[in-house]
Amino acid sequence: MGRLFTRSLFKTILVLPVALASNSMLYAQTPTFPDSLSPQSFVARTERFSSTHNASLALDYQLNQSLFAGQFRSYVLSSTTLLGLPITRDQVDFVADMQYELPSPVNLFLLFEGTMTNDVGGEELIPGLNNTTTTFAGVGARAADDEENNIGVAVGGAYSRQLNTEDAGGALYGEVSRAKTIGGYRFKIEGNGRWRNTSPRTNGTLFLDATFDRDFGDSIYFATNTSWELLHTDLYIKRREEDILQYGGDPLEGILKRRERRFRLGSFLLYPFNDQAGFDADLSVTSNGIGRWESDEGLPPTPREPEPYRYDQEDFAIRGSVGAWLEPPRARISARLSYRSGEQQNLVDPTEEVLEVELRRKRRTNALNDYLSTHLLFSGTVEYRPGNHDTVVLSGSAGIYRYDTPDTSNNFDKDEQTITSELRYARQFSRLLYLELTGQVFLTHLVYLFGENSNDNNWNRVIRLAPSVRYDFPDVLHNKMTAEVTANYTDYDFRGRTQNIRGRSFRELAIRDSLVFFFSYRYGLMTTGEMRIGERGSFSWSQFAESLLERTRTELLETELFSGRDSTSQYGVGGKLSRVRTFRADPRGALSPFSDRISVGPTARLSLPVTEKTRLEATGWWEHRFDKSELIGRTPWLFLTLDLML
Repeated sequence: MGRLFTRSLFKTILVLPVALASNSMLYAQTPTFPDSLSPQSFVARTERFSSTHNASLALDYQLNQSLFAGQFRSYVLSSTTLLGLPITRDQVDFVADMQYELPSPVNLFLLFEGTMTNDVGGEELIPGLNNTTTTFAGVGARAADDEENNIGVAVGGAYSRQLNTEDAGGALYGEVSRAKTIGGYRFKIEGNGRWRNTSPRTNGTLFLDATFDRDFGDSIYFATNTSWELLHTDLYIKRREEDILQYGGDPLEGILKRRERRFRLGSFLLYPFNDQAGFDADLSVTSNGIGRWESDEGLPPTPREPEPYRYDQEDFAIRGSVGAWLEPPRARISARLSYRSGEQQNLVDPTEEVLEVELRRKRRTNALNDYLSTHLLFSGTVEYRPGNHDTVVLSGSAGIYRYDTPDTSNNFDKDEQTITSELRYARQFSRLLYLELTGQVFLTHLVYLFGENSNDNNWNRVIRLAPSVRYDFPDVLHNKMTAEVTANYTDYDFRGRTQNIRGRSFRELAIRDSLVFFFSYRYGLMTTGEMRIGERGSFSWSQFAESLLERTRTELLETELFSGRDSTSQYGVGGKLSRVRTFRADPRGALSPFSDRISVGPTARLSLPVTEKTRLEATGWWEHRFDKSELIGRTPWLFLTLDLML
C-alpha cells in the first residue's frame, strides 16, 4: 500500500511542474513560502469581501516510507478584484524533494521546484503577456549521516516563460551542511545553490549560513552567525503592448540584469552574574548591494539600444545594543542602550562610451538618494509587585534619529527625537475578577535642518488611557469590558507661511464589551458591542485652543446563539448591526449631519471536526447596506478554512 501511494504521489508531482510550465510564467526565480505554513498540514482557505475574493491552498508534508522519504511544500494564492474591471492574480509555489534510500551512505533524490504568477483581466491587450513561470527538475545524489552532515548535487533541466517567450536549458542544484563540536563550541554551516542556463538568460542563487555557539554553563551563552547570499536574475524588458500590436515583432526590448548581494554578521552574548542580575550584548553588521543594467546579448535586433549605464545601490549598517537586568525581591529592573548607523550610496557607471556631461548628470541625480542615518535609543522598564495580587510596571524610552544627505541640494536632512512612557497597573481581585489600567504618553519632535523645509517642523503628542475589566466564571460566564481614550495633537511651525491652521488634533473614545453566557453545557449566547466617537479638528498647542472640523460616531453590535464547545462540533446563528454617522462643521463652526450609513444582516458560523486531525471552519455574513435609510446594496461575506493535519 505504501509503495502504491508513493507511485501515485510521484505521478502527481511529476505532472505539476509540467502544468505550471505549460499554463503560465516566471517571476520569482525560486519558490517562496509564508511563515504560516504548518508542518504535516494541508490548509484550504477562501475569503470573500465586498471588493475582493481570495482563495489559498497551503501544503507542508513530509513522507517517510520504507524506501522513500520526501518533503512536499506548496502554496497557491488567488485574488480577484470584484469592483470595476475584474482582475485575477494567481501565484503558485511548489517544491518536491523525494529521496530513494539505498543500502549505502549515498542516496538518490529527485527535486522539483516551480513558481508561477498569472495575471488575468485588467487592461492587458495581449493575453498571457504578464504571466511568468520557472521550473526545475533534476536527479541527483545525496550523502548524509546522523550528525547533520550532508552534501547533495542534482543535474537536470530548467524551463522559463516570460512575455510569452519560452526558454529552456540545463540546470544544477547543490546543497551542503556540516556540523561539528570542538572544545565545547558547536559549529554548523549550511548552504545551497542553483544555476539555470535558460539562454539567453541565466539565473542563479547561492546561499551560505554559518553559526557557532557555546553554552559555558551557569546560563552564560555566546553565539555568532554569518550569512551570505548572491542572487543572479535576468528578466526580459517588456515593450508597450500598443507598439507590439501596431508594429509587430517580439514583445521584449532587451534583458534587465540584476545582481544582488546580502551579507550579515551578528554576535550575541548572555552573561548572568547570578540569579538576580546580568547583562547581554549583541552586535551585527549588514552589507547589501544591488546592481542593474540592460543588455541585448543573445537577442535578435531589438527596437532600441540598451541603456549604456549600470546602476548600483550599496547599503551598509552596523547595529549594537547592551542590556542589563536586576531582580531584587518583588521587582525587576531592566535597561537597554541601542545604536544603529546606516548609509546608502547610489552609483552610476557606463557600460560603454557615453558623453561625460550626461554621465555627470546621471551620477548627480542618483546621488540625491544617498544618505547617512544614525539612531540612538535608551529604554528601560521597572516592574514592582507590592502584593501577591498587584503589579505596577513603568517603562519608557528616549531616542534620536538623524537623517543626513551628503548632497547639498537635498533639503530633507532631519532630526527626529522621540520620548515614550507607559504606566500599567494590574490587580487580581479574585480568581474571577481582574482589573488592568494602562496610561501612555508619546512625544515626537521633528526638525528639518534646512530652512527650505523648516515650515514642516512639528511636535506630535499622543496621550492614551485604557482601563479594562475581565470577569471569568468558568463554564458559566465570560465578560470583558475595555475603554480607551486617545488624544493625538500635531503642532506645526509654519514659519514664513500665511496659514491659519497651526496644528491638527484627533481624539477618540472607544468602549468595547464582550459577553459569553452558557445556558447549559452545549448551548450559549455570545454578544459583542462597541462604540467609538472620534473628533478631528484644527488646533493650537500654545493657546490650547481647538476648532472642531468633523465628528464620527461608530456603533457595532453582534449577537450569536451557539451550540458546542471548543473540542466538539460548533454552530451558531445570529446577526450583526453597524452604524457610522459623520458630522461636519459649517462656516459658523456648528456641526451638522453629513452621512449616515447602516449595515445589518444575519450571520452564521460552523466548526466541524471532520476527522480526528481535520477541522472545517466557516463563517458568513449577508450584509445589507443602507445610506440614509435607503437600501443601496447587498454583499455576502464568506470565510472558509479546511485545516487537515496529515
